[in-house]
Amino acid sequence: MEKVELDYLLRESDAILIHTPLTSETYHLINEEKLRLMKPTAILVNTARGSIIDCEAFYKALGGG
Repeated sequence: MEKVELDYLLRESDAILIHTPLTSETYHLINEEKLRLMKPTAILVNTARGSIIDCEAFYKALGGG
């Protein structure tokens, strides 16, 4: 295992699983900017609190539908 920066992880990963507590630092951790870094075919699984992902940005990234 190797520790990498979040942006690198998002660019390179085929699947991203989120397991983190909701804090002021992790609120909307995955936002529009971060979603743009991901591969179009990447899978994102959030097993943490919903507010880790910016739902409006996620909806937009999915093409609004």
